[in-house]
Parts: sequence; structure tokens; C-alpha cells
Amino acid sequence: MGALGLRHAGVDGGRVLPVRLVGCLVKTCARCGDEKPLNEFYANKKSKDGKGSYCRPCNNERTVEYRKANPEKYAGHQRRGHLKHKYGITVAQFDEMYERQGGKCFICEKEEATHVDHCHDSGDVRALLCHGCNSAIGLFKEDADVMIAGAMYILMHQGAYDVHS
Repeated sequence: MGALGLRHAGVDGGRVLPVRLVGCLVKTCARCGDEKPLNEFYANKKSKDGKGSYCRPCNNERTVEYRKANPEKYAGHQRRGHLKHKYGITVAQFDEMYERQGGKCFICEKEEATHVDHCHDSGDVRALLCHGCNSAIGLFKEDADVMIAGAMYILMHQGAYDVHS
């Protein structure tokens, strides 16, 4: 065996030809049974070798199968992870805000509140909004002065506000 843990197939013009990697550099997939380099396995901190039991293609297939077989569980996992990762809130906190707002958008109070509004500078969650109101705030780049000017513009063209008085 060579210095890098390679078995030698023979010598060709003075070069050592590797046959396969041995020791901790390869692992056998628990699903397909193929022996593959460790970089073909996802990381797993709980495993002795720090890698998962299934090669990446097999792991991906298992994930797709699980999602198809358990759509409700998968949707719940996705929602929980999204709320926690992006906004730092739990599903219970979202549901509490939703109930407190009567399920309606905090701004227009007409549409269902399905989006978490948050400050893009601080990350603080403000309220739940409908898609339209949440998009409008984003399009106005969260600039209150521009939003007020926009509201005045609409009022002026509805005849409810005279900008020149």
C-alpha cells in the first residue's frame, strides 16, 4: 500500500497506478450498495465518520419519496423552518399574530394576512400583511415619505386633496 492509502495495481513506466481508495476515504451506500468516495455522501454530525449512510443520489431519491408519501408533514416542516430561519418566529407566534389581527391584513384589513412583514434593516417582525400590501411596501422600498407622497397623489386625483392649498 502506498503513502496515500492507495492500493497499487502495478507499475507502468515507473508510475504507481491506483486501483481504489481504501480505509476511511470510501464508504458503501446503505441503499445501492456501491462503494463511493466520502465526498459522495452528505455530512452527518451524528455518524462516526461524519457522513450519512446514503450516497447523494440515493439520499435525494429517499427525500423525494418521503415528500410524496408525507405531503402534510413535509409542508409543516417547510413552514416551521421558513418562519424560524427567515423571521425568527415559531408557527405558534405566527398563529397568535394571525388571530390577534382577525386573520386580516394589518394595512388594508380586507385580504387574508398570509405574509410576515419585517424591517429589512433590523429584521424585526412588524405584522402580517396580504400579498398586495406586502409587495407595495417592498416596491416603495420601505420609505414612508415616498409612501405618503403616493397616498397624497392618489387623493389628489380622486379630488379629495388639493395639493396647491
